[in-house]
Amino acid sequence: MPMTRFPKQTLTMLENDLDIHAANSTGNWAGNIKHCLESYGFQDAWTDGVANETSFLSAFKRKMVERFQEEWHTKISNSERFSTYRSFKSIHAAEKYLNDITIKFFRDTLIRLRFGINELKVNKRYGSDNVTNKNCSFCPGLLEDESHFLFHCPVYSAIRQKYIAEFTEMPRTFNQLLETPSTFVSRKVAMYTFYALKFREKLLA
Repeated sequence: MPMTRFPKQTLTMLENDLDIHAANSTGNWAGNIKHCLESYGFQDAWTDGVANETSFLSAFKRKMVERFQEEWHTKISNSERFSTYRSFKSIHAAEKYLNDITIKFFRDTLIRLRFGINELKVNKRYGSDNVTNKNCSFCPGLLEDESHFLFHCPVYSAIRQKYIAEFTEMPRTFNQLLETPSTFVSRKVAMYTFYALKFREKLLA
């Protein structure tokens, strides 16, 4: 652009400010762009420009996606919080149920089950929710984890029979149930979880 254009004048002003205050460029849009390019190994694009915009944008996007996937995998691999999630989720990709389960409270319930952040005692490990006894309130000596909740706890037998009996009577693990590509199965698991947790809340009130 010619210098008569306001965007060009603004960019020039930001670049000049960056040269003067290089050590403190927080809030400087040009500085943020420069830092972003450098962090992904494209510092030459800042100093020399790019020969082919299409090729550059494609390469830059690919590098951003690769970095994100690496950081995502590292985060779920090293965090206790995602110990349940990583047992059945190894590839970063959108799950079918996010679009196919259209009732929000069922979808949210399944999300919380998958992430290990619902009301089950096995998930009480953060801040004020930290507890030492994680056994089921209805089954002395048995851990209240997702497998117990879905497959075994007799308190939910009627709800289990109504929604997921056909999926839990066969030899199947919690991971296999959550890995299923079937929207029908995911929807039934979400419904069971929602109503069973509501029933649990009522019994413990």
